[in-house]
Amino acid sequence: MASKLTSKLKHLSPGSRDRWLSDLLAVPIKIDRIEPILTGHIADVSRLHISEPGSTGTSTLPSTVIVKSTADPLINPLGQTFDSFAREAHFYTAIAPKLSLSVPHCWAIDQQITGPSALIIEDLGTATAFEHHVCPVENALECLSGLHSVEIKSLAINQDIDSNISSLKSICKNNSPAFSLYNDMNPSRFKTAVLDALQNTDPSPTDSTHCLIHCDFRWDNLLAPRGGTIIDWGDYCTGPRAYDLAYFLATSLASMPSSQHPENLDEWVLRALTHYEATSSNLRDTQSGQAWSSSLDLAASMARWLPLAAWTPLTLLAKTDLSISGRNYWRAVLAACHRLFDVLAHLSN
Repeated sequence: MASKLTSKLKHLSPGSRDRWLSDLLAVPIKIDRIEPILTGHIADVSRLHISEPGSTGTSTLPSTVIVKSTADPLINPLGQTFDSFAREAHFYTAIAPKLSLSVPHCWAIDQQITGPSALIIEDLGTATAFEHHVCPVENALECLSGLHSVEIKSLAINQDIDSNISSLKSICKNNSPAFSLYNDMNPSRFKTAVLDALQNTDPSPTDSTHCLIHCDFRWDNLLAPRGGTIIDWGDYCTGPRAYDLAYFLATSLASMPSSQHPENLDEWVLRALTHYEATSSNLRDTQSGQAWSSSLDLAASMARWLPLAAWTPLTLLAKTDLSISGRNYWRAVLAACHRLFDVLAHLSN
C-alpha cells in the first residue's frame, strides 16, 4: 500500500505540527522533514527529521523519531477491533520499562480523552533489519525464546490469548470474502482444522503453559540493532509459546527466498524447535512454574494453534485495498501454514 502522511500530522499546519511535538517532548522542536513510511492495518507511520532551534549541542534527543498514529477505523477496522493502539501504548508505559528485552524507546504518547492517538518512538532504521539473506532463522528464534522467558507475574498484562482469538473469530465469522476464498482451495486436513476451529464454541485450544507472546512475531517486526529489537506490540498478550512459534515458522517459510527453502521440512522444523529450547534461559512456564514440554510435544501444541494463526492471513486477504505484494505475501503465508501443519502433525504422531 502506498505510504501516506501519518494521519495525526496531515490535519495540522507546519507550525501546529511543531507545537504539537514540542508539547509532547517538552522542548522546542522544529520538524524539518516528514518521511511517510507506511499506512498499516493498525497505524500510520512516518519518520520525523527534527531539530531544536537554539540548541547548544547538548540535546539528548535524536535527529529522527518515528510517529505512529491511529489508522482511520473506517479504512482499517482491525486495529479498532483489537484495541491495538491502546494496547501498544500500555505496553510502552507499563511493561517495556520492566523488560530486559530490546524494544524501541518510547519518547512520548499523545493521550486524548478517547485514548492514545500517537506514539513517538525511537527510530531504529530499516536498512539493518534482520532478513533471511543476511540472518539465519536461529537468530530470530533466540530473540523469541528470550521473549518467552520473561517473568510475567509482576507485569501488568491485561490481555490474554482467548481475548485475541475471540476478536479474530468475530472478524472471520463476519468476513464472508475470506472464507469464500478459503473454500475454493483443495480439501486438506488443515483446511478442515481451520473451519472446525471457527465453529468451535471454545475460544482457543486448551494449553496450560502461558508466557508473554507477541502474536505477530515475523521478520518485519524484528530489527537488527542491539542484537535483535522487537517492534509493533499492538497484539501482545499472555498465551502459549506455540502460537508465536507456529506463526513465525509459517511466515518465515513464506518470506524465505526459494534458494533457501529447506530440502527436508521435517528436519528444518525439528532443528528450529531444538535450537529454540536450547537457547531459552527459562524452560518453565512463566505463569504456573510448570516445566516446558519436549520438542515433539511442542510440535503437537503448534499443530493445535496453527489453524487459529491462519485466520490472520485469511482476514487480510479479504481486504480489498491490499497491495499486490501484500496479497502475494499473505497467500504464501497461508500456503506455508498448510505445509507446516502436515509436518507438525507428522512429528507429533
